[in-house]
Amino acid sequence: MLGQPDHHAWQKDLALSARFDINSNWIFKIEGHKVDGTSDVLAVNNADRSEGDWYYGAAKLTFSF
Repeated sequence: MLGQPDHHAWQKDLALSARFDINSNWIFKIEGHKVDGTSDVLAVNNADRSEGDWYYGAAKLTFSF
């Protein structure tokens, strides 16, 4: 895109996740992401989209009965 940083043209996501079965009822999941590019980033999350590389993570604990 003319006049825009190169990283506005793509978004590549490298993810790593793990699952731990604590017992028959409890499951713990964790994941991390390294993202290169900002093509799908909403302006509300990064107003000027100036950061080309960014990271995020998530964790989840599930109880089944």
